[in-house]
Amino acid sequence: MLKSIRHFKATATQFNNTQTGSLHYTSQQSQFMNSSSAAADGDAMEVEELRKELQTLRAESRASAAKGEMERAVLEEEVLNDLADHPTVEYIRRLEDERAYYKEQLQKETRTVRELRVQLDSQSRIMTKSS
Repeated sequence: MLKSIRHFKATATQFNNTQTGSLHYTSQQSQFMNSSSAAADGDAMEVEELRKELQTLRAESRASAAKGEMERAVLEEEVLNDLADHPTVEYIRRLEDERAYYKEQLQKETRTVRELRVQLDSQSRIMTKSS
């Protein structure tokens, strides 16, 4: 397993170095690159095994991330439910409902005052005409 990890590191380093345009190998990495063709076949198998292991680890990582996200969502929902049941939140809701009620009452009274003003003005004109 240690040999395959070293080989994986060497392969990754080689890939990174070719991507940046510079080839810097340590003596240990050079030994892996200069091995015989039989070792190369063995390395190819190790590379395949490492790729499979990498895919498995990626899948596990994604699954654990999804599981963590679901746990976070459940916890968030529980906290929100607990907060919704808190007496202060209930008091705030009651105040908001009361505010909405008084706002509606104010609009009704404003409308009534307007209508009464129109009636008073109308009565005043009628009284002025008759006098």
